[in-house]
Amino acid sequence: MRLREFGLDDYADVVAVLGRNGLRKPTREQWRYLADGPPQRAQLAGIPAGWILEHDIDGVVGTFRNIPFLYEWNGNPARSVVASAWAVDPAHRHQSLMLATQYFRQPNVDVLLNTTAVAETSGKAFLAFRAAKVPQPSYTTRLLWITGYGGFAADLLRERGLPSGLRWPTAAALRIADRFRGGARGSTLDVRAANGFDDRFDRFWAAQRLRRDRFQLVRDAATLRWRFALERVPPVVAVVERSGALAAYAILVRRDDNDLRRCEVVDLQAIDDDADLIRAVMAGALRLACDQGVHLVAMTGHNDVKRQALHALRPHVKSAAGWPLYYKAVDASLKDPLESASAWDLSLYDGDALWSAMFPA
Repeated sequence: MRLREFGLDDYADVVAVLGRNGLRKPTREQWRYLADGPPQRAQLAGIPAGWILEHDIDGVVGTFRNIPFLYEWNGNPARSVVASAWAVDPAHRHQSLMLATQYFRQPNVDVLLNTTAVAETSGKAFLAFRAAKVPQPSYTTRLLWITGYGGFAADLLRERGLPSGLRWPTAAALRIADRFRGGARGSTLDVRAANGFDDRFDRFWAAQRLRRDRFQLVRDAATLRWRFALERVPPVVAVVERSGALAAYAILVRRDDNDLRRCEVVDLQAIDDDADLIRAVMAGALRLACDQGVHLVAMTGHNDVKRQALHALRPHVKSAAGWPLYYKAVDASLKDPLESASAWDLSLYDGDALWSAMFPA
């Protein structure tokens, strides 16, 4: 058995391993795009793209992708890598820790992250390498807003095997129930749709990066464009401005589930995590999603300050099974600070979940 770094030419072998092990497989276009890396690739030089296990007889039998991201801590760069696409064929799974060992022993990085460790075995493997759970316990409690009652009702009936003729009575009942629950979806702030990411986002990031003691992925305009460039449908980008400057934004991407048109809240940012701004921009994003015919808007992650602000919008709440978030601070100066829950504000913007969900099954 040999372990080596993989490159562009290993695409066919890697996706074959992923397919045999029931994982989603990137297209060749997606593979090449991710291999090019983020706009900060020069600052992330020397980080391997990943590794494969190659057997003398069976060929490539295992894969482990290593995705580099540039985070910041108190204005200083923090070179981070996200574990992704860890798969080994059953006959050789007893040697799968060879890949994890290579990941945890790699040089030139400050923080190791896993954001999609939904399998119990991968979580245990990370704990065995002295990684820890990210202290953001509400991450897997999803917030849900119905924005298209007819479409949502049709999907609900189909899922439960009930007659489709009940669609409109069910939709009416859901709408009435939501109105009875109440919720402040109105705001005096003007929320608008942005067409892409312009220099307003650079100025916004220049202010946000000054926050103290927050581990945050870079969010300048170039990085935002790179992060969402693979989306088949342009994201919904809701913005709020104050005195001509960006004060808050929310980014929603389409993740339809059969006939259910669903948006995921990937990123939600506001100056100083201001509760009024958070509620206003999210309420505006829900209206924009409704205007586009979206049936359901869901949110995973984000810190408790933001989530508490959003309770006024009366979301439905659903807890997901498993725990996906693990980290290990390699830089000694980050070990103690990252043990604090206030240091974290992870969402689907972080890690590989955003891309993995759009890869073909």
